[in-house]
Amino acid sequence: MVASYDHLTATKPLAWRLAYAAVVEATFTPYFKVFLDHEDKLFRPGDERVASLFLWHFVEEIEHRSSALIVYNAVHPSYFYRLSALPEVVSHIGEIIAIVASGFEQHVPSDSGGDYGQLMPKGFSYSAIRHSLAAARQVNKSHRSTYSGVPRRELMSMMVGLVRSQGPGHNPRHDKMPVFASRWFAKYDENPDVAAHWYSLATHTGNT
Repeated sequence: MVASYDHLTATKPLAWRLAYAAVVEATFTPYFKVFLDHEDKLFRPGDERVASLFLWHFVEEIEHRSSALIVYNAVHPSYFYRLSALPEVVSHIGEIIAIVASGFEQHVPSDSGGDYGQLMPKGFSYSAIRHSLAAARQVNKSHRSTYSGVPRRELMSMMVGLVRSQGPGHNPRHDKMPVFASRWFAKYDENPDVAAHWYSLATHTGNT
């Protein structure tokens, strides 16, 4: 992954790399909102150490969700240039996902009879996504999806939000803060240790 980003640094101009960050960060609030709105289903049942890490990561991304756009606009304030970078940005993210999936497949053993690295598509192609869905059916015998328990209307709202995030008048600063993120920030101000132990430290106070 580092080598892939180093290649972008060596071959792409600064304005393009800032556009990359602005494009990606604009998607964070609509995308992460689904996870945070349903953390009780998607995170609470898992290992607290892993769940706490991801919850921390999602809320800190939402905290600075407009930073990349501010920097981009200060250096190269052109919406159309940013829009023109979008196809290559999406392509590169697909490349990164493939690198992660291959690395996971190689380095993380599985004792479930399936290989969890195959659950991530190796890119955004139809065949890659189809392969990952087939692997999920093999590994996950209960056939529960990643978003199990999340209403379909909220998933559709997420998709609409992702499209809107790339519009000319969109500013992530104006996206509505997920309720859970506000609770997390308040609890973190009281006790920073919740960043690593959210459920054991926050549950008994009634803040989750």
